Amino acid sequence: MDTALGIIILLVFVGGLVFFIWYIIKRDRRNKQKWKLAAEQRQNLLSYLKDKLKQIPSRELFHPEAAFYAGYKKNPTDGLHHMAIEIFNWLKIKADGCIIDFYDQKDFPANGGDTAGFYTRKQNSSGQIQEVILINKKHKNNALAVGAILAHEMMHLYLYRLNIVEPDRNNNELMTDLATIRCGLSLLVLNGFSFSDSYYLTIIIFIITVGRFIYYKKQELSFGYFKPYEFGKEVAYYLKEKFIRTEQVLGYISPQARKYLPHKRFIWTKSATDYIKILDRKHLISNVFKIIVPCVLIGFLFYIALEYDSSPTSTGGNVDAVPISSYKQNLGTQIDACKNQVATEDSQYQSEKATLNSMDSKMTSYQNEGDTDSYNSMVDNYNKLLKKAKLDYQTYSNNFDSCNKLVNQYNASN
Repeated sequence: MDTALGIIILLVFVGGLVFFIWYIIKRDRRNKQKWKLAAEQRQNLLSYLKDKLKQIPSRELFHPEAAFYAGYKKNPTDGLHHMAIEIFNWLKIKADGCIIDFYDQKDFPANGGDTAGFYTRKQNSSGQIQEVILINKKHKNNALAVGAILAHEMMHLYLYRLNIVEPDRNNNELMTDLATIRCGLSLLVLNGFSFSDSYYLTIIIFIITVGRFIYYKKQELSFGYFKPYEFGKEVAYYLKEKFIRTEQVLGYISPQARKYLPHKRFIWTKSATDYIKILDRKHLISNVFKIIVPCVLIGFLFYIALEYDSSPTSTGGNVDAVPISSYKQNLGTQIDACKNQVATEDSQYQSEKATLNSMDSKMTSYQNEGDTDSYNSMVDNYNKLLKKAKLDYQTYSNNFDSCNKLVNQYNASN
């Protein structure tokens, strides 16, 4: 009996882990499809901006060597200036007194705020116009992010000097992203893309709840207009135009950012620089721990389950009996609390359901009227609410079943 129960528990955990991995892979595939430009309006906008950028020369790909990032750790400010000089030289333009530094977002609430960085022009004490590029200090410890932000902001400077500016802010950001690719700085921007997830917290919650609840939250760091996968797709187009195979540049991209550039799966990427080699080694160690941690937790819980089965309580040993009256009273209290909780959850779910129905009617109306902007503006909120409603309904269903079990126990004790 003890061995059979242990095997069942192990199978449940292994099955849950397999399901979790399948869920992540499926979600990853959905995310990689986000680069598809579904709207015809956006396709036209991209074509228009690319035509506008044809007046600047299409440069070869800039390969960030180890020295581009290596000196940054010793002195971030000197490292920032070294990066800027490299980019100025690559673009074949002069600094002309451009100020490049870090800033605290508290000092620029109106202009910079919580943005990654910004480019502006100001009048100095001599009455001359001076260009300024500032990088948010919160990214100061991330050389890859600083390099990406700097490349994006220097492209703003480059386009402004050439008088290639779009009046609409979103269009201007989109054109700047496209220009970084055309001018060969795409690897710098790709390197700055990163993500952080709640992997270990997800594993713990998943195991504790025996697979009933998955908590997986991912935050992506990106700059400009494009999302990481969209930017990666545009870079792939550029590489194809230059007759460069994707595999040739992966060694210059950080391991976390490679996923954003479309390439063949399961290929061994050889680090092109010592700096990337160090990042690859850290990434490998992190992935090994991501495999070891859930295995250790599952083994520990399996051991606890076997120990529990062999304890006196589980084998019918001498255990003080709980008085029947006290037992029923405790069950009654649990049932009342459970009923109140289920009623609250049911009310919340019905409210979300009504809101979804209302949003669905509006979206159908917008679709019939051909109002694409209004329809698209509601899609994200609708999907978020739908996801929350599904989770709330699952919680309600589980608690409802728990209440029924308590009621059955109460009736059986009569």
